[in-house]
Amino acid sequence: MRLLKFAFVACFIVVLFLFIGSFSGNSTPSTAQQPTATGSNPAAPKANTLPQPAPVSSASEPTSDTPPPPVDLNDSDALDKKYGIEAMSHCEVEADDYLKSVTKYEFKWEDTGWLEQKFDKYMKDVPAPGVLVMVTNKVMLQNGFGAYERVELQCAYDIQAKTTTFTIAQ
Repeated sequence: MRLLKFAFVACFIVVLFLFIGSFSGNSTPSTAQQPTATGSNPAAPKANTLPQPAPVSSASEPTSDTPPPPVDLNDSDALDKKYGIEAMSHCEVEADDYLKSVTKYEFKWEDTGWLEQKFDKYMKDVPAPGVLVMVTNKVMLQNGFGAYERVELQCAYDIQAKTTTFTIAQ
């Protein structure tokens, strides 16, 4: 059994090296393999006959000299597109401290995976210019009987002052 396993691993390594070796090496064929035009000298170097694309420059493309267009502070979609990751990270970091300060009993977050965010939605309404409200329903608060109740936690992130304000909605 051990010999069979060793043989399988050895074959796999050989096939892997052959596969990798087929991608390495000289990418241009030798002069013997290159097609030649009728009546031309096969020993003469060949010029690249493929047309090269011309560089495209557009007046509408922003250059490094022009600043990006300003963001509409009353548009939640534009705010989320530009500041969504920043708002989400501030809200996630400060949410536990807020929940510890306002809850009488324990709280817990729904099991989120490694790449999942706690705040995965945002409100379409902008309460004030430059304020993006991130929303989650992945938090549960414990009541006096020990049972957990799911609540909605809203985090208003002010993009100009870089501050957060939390609200619990039930």
